[in-house]
Amino acid sequence: MVGCLFRKIMTQKTSKHFLMLYTSYFANPLLNQNEVFLVRISNTAPSGFPIHYVLQEAIPTWETIVGPFKDGLLSEPDYILRYRQFLDSQSFTIRLMIDTIKEQAQTLGRDKIVFLCYEKPGKFCHRRVFAEWLKEKLGESVEEYMNPSSFEPTLF
Repeated sequence: MVGCLFRKIMTQKTSKHFLMLYTSYFANPLLNQNEVFLVRISNTAPSGFPIHYVLQEAIPTWETIVGPFKDGLLSEPDYILRYRQFLDSQSFTIRLMIDTIKEQAQTLGRDKIVFLCYEKPGKFCHRRVFAEWLKEKLGESVEEYMNPSSFEPTLF
């Protein structure tokens, strides 16, 4: 899948700051609900987990995508194809909801928006497919939310 190097990507300049979009998983110990705007893009969330917004239009359907994949009836490439088709069918609404999410994040004074699901980095997960789709369709760069000190800088 896509390598996840930490880079700050500026997605929207406001009068005060830039908004950055990320993906992550619920158990990420770096998530601080007071610093980031948390957006669920999974069918469920851990009980009591503080979600700021649920982006229903980005949640893969259980009946046609998640269930068949978990039952072994859908390969990763087929999952990606179905999920991207699903996102394409929701494209107009997702564009509007991303703007709403940005506005709400700004209202709370958050400059980082994190789209969440369960899988740890390195495992196959729809959130990275969603990130790629956002880049392709909306021009929004989205990286995995990680500790920048855990990465060695590279020249290539």
